Amino acid sequence: MRTRSAAAPAHKHFQLLTENTDLIAWATDVAGECCYLSPEWFTFTGAAKDHGLGLTWISLVHPKDVARVRRSFFQAYENRSAYSSLFRLARAGDNYSTVWAVALPKFNDDDEFQGFQGTVCIVEEHQADTFEDELEGQQPLRRRLTDRECEILRLISEGSTSESVAAVLGITGRTVDTHISNAGAKLGAFNRVHAVALAMKFKLI
Repeated sequence: MRTRSAAAPAHKHFQLLTENTDLIAWATDVAGECCYLSPEWFTFTGAAKDHGLGLTWISLVHPKDVARVRRSFFQAYENRSAYSSLFRLARAGDNYSTVWAVALPKFNDDDEFQGFQGTVCIVEEHQADTFEDELEGQQPLRRRLTDRECEILRLISEGSTSESVAAVLGITGRTVDTHISNAGAKLGAFNRVHAVALAMKFKLI
């Protein structure tokens, strides 16, 4: 794990889950500065050691996207809400790839903000130009989400785990994960974080 300072306890499990995968994963501290980047970040971007920590990740965003990305990130930080942004990210070889960056705020047992945990998902180039427009136009998909799917995504957006959601709703963790997977498929999400971000964007939760 590459950090500027010791990672918050809330991020330790996240690190273990992502460290040996091909996920481009990241986390911030309570000040909103990046404190963790998975090894895949450095493989994908070709960035030098520790480049991307703090707020240096902004320098790897395409110049034409910087203002919008910075605005959406700091708005999510201020509101302690889910973050989602489509932009071009520098990659090894002096090129850019279109990506979705998504993250959820994490809170401790005392409801104190601990920072964000997120991932970066690569968008195919032929989808990039119309990706946002297609998402905005998915009214039929929005209507197909069930009340239970919306309820679970809302609880996940508030920092709950599948296990804690299962305990609250009186169902199994596997059932929770199935609902999240079904909702994500309907929304065209890359993963559960992206599903929550899209549900919030569509004002479903």
